[in-house]
Amino acid sequence: MTTFNIGNEGVHKLLRNLNPHKATGPDAIPTRFLQEFASERSLMLTLIFHASL
Repeated sequence: MTTFNIGNEGVHKLLRNLNPHKATGPDAIPTRFLQEFASERSLMLTLIFHASL
């Protein structure tokens, strides 16, 4: 089984590098929102990712 190392810094970097001109996914969260609030949302998303592993 593959081991994943998901850290807050990596999630933050990925959020900041999202293309704001791409369409939203099935969650309907605009990429611009995720990008602009990366600092506030990266920890929450990191915890969700860890809980889902």
